[in-house]
Amino acid sequence: MEVIRMALNKGKTVEQHSIDSELSAQCLKGEILFHIDNKAETLTEDDWLYEKKRDNLFLIV
Repeated sequence: MEVIRMALNKGKTVEQHSIDSELSAQCLKGEILFHIDNKAETLTEDDWLYEKKRDNLFLIV
């Protein structure tokens, strides 16, 4: 398992990319909008997201 902590400022966009394994994400504060395979998912404080390997993933804070 690889663990990465990302702290992003409001208005920041992470470019579209692929992930080679599963993704578990938790929003600790604020709001994050994930776009995954043409589906939008918004996380707010304390929400969790789990996704299998995907080719089209990007997020907006």
